[in-house]
Amino acid sequence: MSACWVVVPLKRLQDAKQRLSPALAPDARATLARAMLAEVLAVIRQVSGLSGIALVTTERHLVPPGVLWIDDPGAGLNGAIASAAAELERRGATTMLVIPADVPLVTATEIASLVSAGRTSSIVLASDRSRRGTNALLLTPPCLFEPHFGADSFAEHITAARVSGQEAIICDCPGLAFDIDWPRDLGELLERRGDLVRGDARHGARFGIQEESSFCEQKEAKKLGQLRIACAGLAAVDSNPYE
Repeated sequence: MSACWVVVPLKRLQDAKQRLSPALAPDARATLARAMLAEVLAVIRQVSGLSGIALVTTERHLVPPGVLWIDDPGAGLNGAIASAAAELERRGATTMLVIPADVPLVTATEIASLVSAGRTSSIVLASDRSRRGTNALLLTPPCLFEPHFGADSFAEHITAARVSGQEAIICDCPGLAFDIDWPRDLGELLERRGDLVRGDARHGARFGIQEESSFCEQKEAKKLGQLRIACAGLAAVDSNPYE
């Protein structure tokens, strides 16, 4: 059986979700990033048969117990993932699955389907909603080819697969496809999973909403009702989001 590790890359909190700046101030973006990370890690924990989870980041204090910390070398997202792939191969991993930290609607069933597809193909992909970006990349072995995350990465990964002599399996994962990049995504998150935003999410990642007009530009204020997204219970998230 292949030794599959899930890798989650995370930017420095001060750099997180900068495209949300029209709607959220820096501290609100940072707390949103931390809460989404906790949610994603909690969902990954539900998937059976994984060899481990690795968080690639400079933010070592955000790595919970039971998750491997891999330092981000500072060479961008693709450099971070390539570094993780090399480290995991050194540790004996045969398969690596990359999942973003900003996909709070991902499900354990979707992740399990990617891992299952990886048993029949060395390359598995899942796109974002635009089908231009890549929201999941599974490689066997982890260093099969260099990652190409960025603009139009989905097509680039398909091309890289073919250059390596293989055809990628493409999985349709609606929850995984929904990443939080733009202010309008916050409004859609409210509409699709209001319970995530208004109430208690799993394992201590709880979102609260406060009225704060300074955090929203006029256009998004109409949609979001001048809401600031922040997190409560961060101490519980930081200590261990799985209990």
